[in-house]
Amino acid sequence: MAVRRERGISGNRISFSSRSGLDLGERHFLMALTLDAEQRLERAGLITFFADHRDTWLRAATDAHEYLGGSFPPGSTVRPDDVSKVLAPIIEVNERLRNRLAERKMTQKYWTRYFVDLIIDRTWDEIHGG
Repeated sequence: MAVRRERGISGNRISFSSRSGLDLGERHFLMALTLDAEQRLERAGLITFFADHRDTWLRAATDAHEYLGGSFPPGSTVRPDDVSKVLAPIIEVNERLRNRLAERKMTQKYWTRYFVDLIIDRTWDEIHGG
């Protein structure tokens, strides 16, 4: 199995493909929620915040995925980075998250990016049917 790591503006991703005869079917792309980002989110209480409002985040991720599925050319694969691009602006203006970040004086833009990565990491199997 070949593993390719890519780093880009929209985040990290690892793709797995078979070069050794192992049939994986289509390529699988995973959005990487880094350990560092996950630990920061945990210390900031945002993983608990995610869990407390999981239905809200799952619905937003599902809507983003369904929008892309209906908008992409037939047969195209919707990947985590694709969903992230649609989901990020929605999450950036979410009042519940904005209020939470403001309460804790967390004004850096990376918090929203990390939170979007967390949403995709924790909901991907559900929204992608995996």
